[in-house]
Amino acid sequence: MVLSKNNKIKFVVLLLLSIALIASSAFSLVMLFNEPVVEEKVRVLCTYEGYSRYNYVAHLIPNIIYDNASMLGPGEGVLFLSIVRSIDVNYSFTFRVSEPASTVLTYSFKMVIVSPGKWRKTILTTPKFNVKGNNTVVINENFTFNIGKLLSLIRNIEDEIEVYSGEHDLLLIANIIALSVTRHGMIRLPINHTLRLNFRHGAGDRVINILNLEHRAPGQLTGKSIIINEDVRNKLNISYVVLGVGLFCLAPATYIYVSDRRKFSRKTVDSVVKPLRDYLIEVGGSPIDEASSMVVDVDGIDALRKIAEGLGRPVLMRRIDDYNADLYVIDGNLVYKYSLSIQREVED
Repeated sequence: MVLSKNNKIKFVVLLLLSIALIASSAFSLVMLFNEPVVEEKVRVLCTYEGYSRYNYVAHLIPNIIYDNASMLGPGEGVLFLSIVRSIDVNYSFTFRVSEPASTVLTYSFKMVIVSPGKWRKTILTTPKFNVKGNNTVVINENFTFNIGKLLSLIRNIEDEIEVYSGEHDLLLIANIIALSVTRHGMIRLPINHTLRLNFRHGAGDRVINILNLEHRAPGQLTGKSIIINEDVRNKLNISYVVLGVGLFCLAPATYIYVSDRRKFSRKTVDSVVKPLRDYLIEVGGSPIDEASSMVVDVDGIDALRKIAEGLGRPVLMRRIDDYNADLYVIDGNLVYKYSLSIQREVED
């Protein structure tokens, strides 16, 4: 490295410092690459739920199997078709919002008798009703099914079309739309809840199964929020500062290296005397006796070359070292001499 001693130390210190700073900042930036400074998060503004439930009480004729019990509710026993007189069904629907709200429930009911895969008959359609409230609104309706009348209607239809089946369904369908206005926006929740009364009245299998008693429909209103990760942002700022300092240290190191190299020639004797290669002969010692010769000093390589060409004489070179040499053109007692001296690196 062609640098003075002091500048070499400065160059090495600045270079190592800049490399360390740039490397550490680059490592930090890579680690922080997958950590966003700004995040968009979804947050829950409010929650709501529609809870729909059917309940029933079956009224029985005097019976042995249930010790003359007159009523059965859900889970209390099998509803044998031969002992069930009627069934009272209660329908309730509750709509709740976790925030203050203005709510309107619009609802209606439909009853349909179905012979699976064969026919269906709508026997009741109610008009639409509205119920208003706040963050909690409730619907409550009651229905009574006379089992004898239902079976009689089924027989009349089948006698009419002459298509018979040992299984039928009575469907009670609740259609509800909940509209609720909150400070976070509007909620629209449609509910379609169907109670199924399955009548099995074939030979050896005469029971009523009541299915699909409960239905829940939860939901939520959400919003997006912008979150700034201050810790990540601060780390990024520090990394950029460290990177800047590293680049700042690299600049003077580069300047020292470039400027100091310009101070010293990297030339040697061999590179300087190339123009004389056709005339040059290198000798080991001084080729003249300066006491008996007339020595004329020449002021440059080009001048010496011209003299050698004009006289047709060789150029004799006595090398002192790689940076110093004496060059001669001898013409009898007259000697043309050029002392070549190349400035070298100076150690401080």
